[in-house]
Amino acid sequence: MSQREPDCPTIFNDSDNIERHMREDGHDIWCWVIYRSDYSSESDWQEFLSRLRKCIEKSLGRHGGLDMLLKLNHHVFEDRELFDGVDSATIREHFRVWAATSSQQEQCGAGPAQSQRYQFCVQVDAEALHSIVHEAPPPPQAHTKSKGWVKLIWKDCEPAADDLMERADDQPIDGIALHDVGRCRAKCSSLMPSIYALIGGQHDWYREYRRPPTVIKP
Repeated sequence: MSQREPDCPTIFNDSDNIERHMREDGHDIWCWVIYRSDYSSESDWQEFLSRLRKCIEKSLGRHGGLDMLLKLNHHVFEDRELFDGVDSATIREHFRVWAATSSQQEQCGAGPAQSQRYQFCVQVDAEALHSIVHEAPPPPQAHTKSKGWVKLIWKDCEPAADDLMERADDQPIDGIALHDVGRCRAKCSSLMPSIYALIGGQHDWYREYRRPPTVIKP
């Protein structure tokens, strides 16, 4: 049973699952890396960060996991010159380079192991930012709605725009006609810890993936 929730099996507690995997990987911090790719409104961006923090705190607190805030590390890439208006493929390429060596610097010399921190990243572009700040209600109401999402990008997915295999029936996304386009929409209010605990690796991605515009939510 969970020490955080005595009446709940530990495998059903998101904080327990994240902490367990961190221990197995020899890691001290968790949280997905976030890329800002829209710079049209500083106030909207700050509102997004505030809402995300409140949702994380509420989710952790609801299941006895507030101690995980001490290990939460928001690494946000903000660089207008590098990232303003770029597509997900550009973000993925930058993230690949960062993830290749960053774990040794962040995790006291430990490698990336199987940590989702180094397999997936979050992109907040203009469309995602608008959905969070102007379409979704603020916390705590945000937990009851499907609106408000971010782009979750799988680092190791390499969708080919001209691949004739496994084409989707829908219109191409970013020029890609495959069902799996290497990114999906994840509900912002459930992003961490719930979706973070849910999608820990390649097999989890295949199980939980939904082609945009469908939004993943626990």
